[in-house]
Amino acid sequence: DSSMYAHFLFNAFDADNNGTVSFEDFVAGLSIILRGTITDRLNWAFNLYDLNKDGCITKEEMMDIMKSIYDMMGKYTYPAMKEESAQEHVETFFQVRD
Repeated sequence: DSSMYAHFLFNAFDADNNGTVSFEDFVAGLSIILRGTITDRLNWAFNLYDLNKDGCITKEEMMDIMKSIYDMMGKYTYPAMKEESAQEHVETFFQVRD
């Protein structure tokens, strides 16, 4: 199920938060992802994870993103990912980075 991850990506591409992704929004996002500086790409990725756009990524926000990725990809990996794998990765990330 990729619907939740698609929702998060849509919001990251919707640069002006108007509920639509214009051609310009789409091209600008792709340009950053494909040809932006490291800083530009990291800022874009940060914006993807910062769901409420408050300038911080909480465990809950990261968990929502990771769960959406695991929902989309987890069943198709070998070995298959466990249900608790997303939570474990988020906890490990915050232990190391916080």
